[in-house]
Amino acid sequence: MRTAAFIIAALITLAGVGMLVSPATVLAFAQRAVTSVELYGSAISRLAIGVLFVAVAPASRAPWLLRVLGTIALLAGVATLFLGVDRAQAIAHWVSHQSLGAIRGFALVPLLLGGATVYACTPKGRAA
Repeated sequence: MRTAAFIIAALITLAGVGMLVSPATVLAFAQRAVTSVELYGSAISRLAIGVLFVAVAPASRAPWLLRVLGTIALLAGVATLFLGVDRAQAIAHWVSHQSLGAIRGFALVPLLLGGATVYACTPKGRAA
């Protein structure tokens, strides 16, 4: 399971890198219409990531970090279920009107949290 958490964390980090390198792609993606299927898929993904991070936490380098991030992901998943397509579309509309510099600033969140989670999911060093 720790490998799955590591892969998810690496993908989060890569998303941050992608946002940093190509913020115009984020803006183009934000201009798409949000469907209820995508919204529920996002909620289920967040819930699954939350459960995974909390389950892996005891065997990680930073159990408190994975517990906190897992709890945040669980709360975000539940909140997404109640968000509704109209509100999700409003958020996407707001994001699509941000500057490229702002999107690059937003990229720091997944970049830093993903990187910290990758570190937390790597095996502990060997004993000397």
